[in-house]
Amino acid sequence: MSERAVMLVQSVTKSLAAPDVAGASKEWNDAQRWDLFQRYISACIDADPLSYILKLADRINNMSTAPTVFKAHRLERYINETTYMISRVKDARRMYPQYEAIYESLKINLLQLLELAIHIQ
Repeated sequence: MSERAVMLVQSVTKSLAAPDVAGASKEWNDAQRWDLFQRYISACIDADPLSYILKLADRINNMSTAPTVFKAHRLERYINETTYMISRVKDARRMYPQYEAIYESLKINLLQLLELAIHIQ
């Protein structure tokens, strides 16, 4: 694996991008988990222009099955997380305008999957 590929995987791995997120306990309340998730997404955006692209692509893959796999509470949290990730696309586009078309394409895909998940929920 190339050094670039290793760096990208590390930048979207919770334990490396935001170590305190990876250690989030199931006993933590929703507000604590939400704060950690927001910091994790910021770390992904700040790390590298392709890091957030990789994270969005991974979320598209996960959202394609989430409505049929996740329990109701987990799906609701995943929908909220995905909505937040979509809202941060604008920040990524501003930081990395050369990837604007890619970010927009991923955002459109996520919006469609999000709409389906909300409908199924």
